Formats: sequence, structure tokens, C-alpha cells
Amino acid sequence: MLSLCVHHGSKRTDGKAVPITGLCAAAILTLAFPALRLADAGQPSAYDYKFRSIIDLAGLGVKANYIWTYRSKRPFGGINYSKRYSKAARNSEHSVMRALGRHQNVVLIFAESLSSYRSRFFGGFSDETPLTDKIAENSLAFTSHHTNGNNTATATFGLFTGLPYINSVHQYDDPVYFRDNMIRDFRAAGYHTVAMYSSKNFARLDSIYQLAGFDETVDGTDPFYDRSLRLTFDSVPDRDLFGNALRHIKQREKRDTPFFIFIMTSTNHPPFRIPDSVEYYSAQRTMTYMDEEISRFISSLEKDGFFRNGIAVITGDHRAMLPVEQKEIDRYGEDAVSRVQLIITGAGITPGKIESDTSHASIRAMLEYLELDRAPVRPFQFNPFAQNNGSEDVIFQPYDPADEIMIKTGGRNYTYRLRGDESSFAGDRPESKKAEELEELIYFIRKGIFREDRQEQK
Repeated sequence: MLSLCVHHGSKRTDGKAVPITGLCAAAILTLAFPALRLADAGQPSAYDYKFRSIIDLAGLGVKANYIWTYRSKRPFGGINYSKRYSKAARNSEHSVMRALGRHQNVVLIFAESLSSYRSRFFGGFSDETPLTDKIAENSLAFTSHHTNGNNTATATFGLFTGLPYINSVHQYDDPVYFRDNMIRDFRAAGYHTVAMYSSKNFARLDSIYQLAGFDETVDGTDPFYDRSLRLTFDSVPDRDLFGNALRHIKQREKRDTPFFIFIMTSTNHPPFRIPDSVEYYSAQRTMTYMDEEISRFISSLEKDGFFRNGIAVITGDHRAMLPVEQKEIDRYGEDAVSRVQLIITGAGITPGKIESDTSHASIRAMLEYLELDRAPVRPFQFNPFAQNNGSEDVIFQPYDPADEIMIKTGGRNYTYRLRGDESSFAGDRPESKKAEELEELIYFIRKGIFREDRQEQK
């Protein structure tokens, strides 16, 4: 296993060596979890998702993929993105629309690996989230919802900014991306904003939470967790995290200001340690455990009367870090790798199904439209609360190949190769007008937003 780790992580594309600390961390993690039940990983993958070892399952290959690849001499690193900048900036920057302004409380659960393919209700092949399915049946459920990134950091980026993350020399925690984001908008509207999570800082998530502008962050060092069992990345079991969230919600409800609480769970993260006294690992069991705890939490909110003046949003950060099976590809096509659950429930939310394609990049527009006085509008997004029909142009950044993105538009999947000014669709491409719109958006995210920032600073 260690040799596999070295094979995938010891070389940078610029020929320099990976810092020894990265290899040591990988080796320690590999040796620390020999009991991982590989049988839980499913059948051989039809789509090479590049999770070839416990190192990749844990996400330790991410840094090399997101940073070092783009410092090579290859032309797709965002160096020569200039051709379409001026037009892209005009068309891709969001406008603002009048919103409902309900100013209700919001709880957003970002559930680790809450995947659609493991839910009967969401069209999956197993019944591992039956309790969350029951919530979905009585809520507004989005049955073709997608993440924009293959890991938590890039998915969180899309959720907060309303933009899909696309690999480039600019990292996902570059401050320029977060000048304008959902958390800052809620805070400016008078909300008290809280981020609750328990994992130690990983993949610079702490930096993302800080840049988002939360009023308060509650991490794994909170005294509430002094007696908690510690799991992957020193996180606490989801039950403890939700218990602390309920405590904070009750405290905030006693005050006059509305609140927005973001909850990031961890128990269902590889290597899937079950939260009990016996050190045992199972991807199936941690999924059902998370399902049970989400249901318990929502039931507690109902019992306490939260939904008289509040809404809850439940979604997965990304698909489970497990192989994609052929039957998924047969049913959904290449976008099987990005499908996650999305449920919105609470005051003023009419139960039903949204079957149109949506992604995390549209959640910002949805929530701001529901609760604030103004909401952002971008052409590629779909907000069913403000639009009678439509579908989002979904952009997903896979783990590998790092210099390509997957785009779903008009019910079809396309591949777009990132090559600076030579970027282009690989194989089939959408009709010309749609292809031009998508290329303008891609150029804007990777280059235009940064040029705009430099112009403002002059």
C-alpha cells in the first residue's frame, strides 16, 4: 500500500519532489486503517474516478492535483485566458432580482457523501437512506441535483459563491472569489451566521469558512465535545455535532435576529469508521448512521417548533468516494459521478419534486430569493422558486483528469478541455450559442474575475 502511495504522490508535474511531510502523512494513514472493508467499495468502476488507494479515498492527493499540476509548462493553467475576457465579464457577472424577503431562520446541512445512488427515493440502487427519503417525500426534493466538485472544499466553494470551481492557478480559497458570497449576503441582511463542523482543518476548509465571513465558527475544540469519541480527522460523531447544533439553535431562537447555521458532517467520510467503541469500518454502516442522525435532528427541530419560522436544507457535499458502477453510467451517463441529494423543507415550502438539473451553484440563488430582499441571478443557474421552468447548466470538476471539466446542458453531457486560449469541447459540443455562453462562463471563472479585481484595485 505504501508503494502505491508513493507511486501516485511522490512526483510533481514540474519534476520537483513532494514534501516529505505529505508522504509521511499518507503512510501513517495507510498503516492506521488496515481494517477498512474494501468489500464496501462496490464493484469495479466503469468510470475511473481515480480513488485507487486509501490515500486517494482520504483525499490526500488533492493538493498535488489542484496546485502543482497548474504550475507545469502545460498551457491549460490559466496563463493565456484572454480572448473572451471582456464579453465574458459582461455576460457572466450576476445581476440582482427582487426576492421574497421572508427573513426566516435557515439551517443548512452539508452531509458528507449524501449520494443519490444510495437512495431509493432519489433513483438509486440501494435503500441506505430510508429515513432521509421519508423527509424528502414530505418536502421539496430535487431529484437531479449535482455537486460541482469532487471533494468537500470544491463543493463548499460552489455552495457559498454560486460559481462552480474550475481548476486553475487560482486556488479555491483565493480571497477574490469570496468578495461576493452567500454568507456575506445573509450577514449583511442582519442574520447571525454560524459554521459548525468538527474535523481538524483539512484541504484548507477553515480558510474557506473564514473567507465566507461567518460571524461565528464552532469547531471540534468546542467544550461540548470534551467527552466525544474521535473519528476521522479527529471529528466527532454526527449525533454529537447535531446535538451541539440544537443547543445553538435554541439559544439563537431566544433572540430577535434571524440566523443562518451551516452544519458540515464528517462521520460518513472515508475510511468510514463506525462511531462506537469497537474500531470497525463500513461505508454502508456510516451511511445508514448519518441517515439516522439527520432524521433524528429534523425530528427534534419539528418538536421544538423551528419550522414555524425556519427552513432546513439537506444536501450532500459530493458523491461517495467509491467507484462508480456500470449500472450508474447506464442509467445516468457520465454525470452519475456528481449526483447528490437535495431537500428543502419548512415554513412556506410546498412539498413536491424538482426534476430539472440543478447544482450547488444554484442553492445560493434559491435561499437568497426565499429569505432576503434581493437575490443574485446568473444565466447558467436555475432557481425554481423564481422561474417556472428551465434547467441549470451544470459544471463538475472531476478529480482526474484535472485538466477537463464535465458539463451537463440540455440533458446531455459534454467534456471541456482546459487549454488556456486553446480550450475547447472534446468531441460533441452543444449548439453554437450555448457553447459560446458556456465558454464565456468558464473564461470568466478562471481569469476574468481576477482581471476585474485588478482593475478595481487601480
